[in-house]
Amino acid sequence: MILQDESYFGNPLRPHFHIGELSHELFKQWLKLFHETVDEVFIPTIGYEFKERSEIIAGNFMRNLRVGRE
Repeated sequence: MILQDESYFGNPLRPHFHIGELSHELFKQWLKLFHETVDEVFIPTIGYEFKERSEIIAGNFMRNLRVGRE
């Protein structure tokens, strides 16, 4: 999704409906770990794009999963 690869036709949201109870705190933790990894792997200008897109995706997931802010 982040790379906007049009060859992917899956539904990345669907499996999250079966995980169980997700919270805003869990999404924050995932984003923190994701951002740390991006910082280790990419130069800042490229990493920024990944982090920005991950925030959008996480927000969309939380809305669709009805995960509220704590």
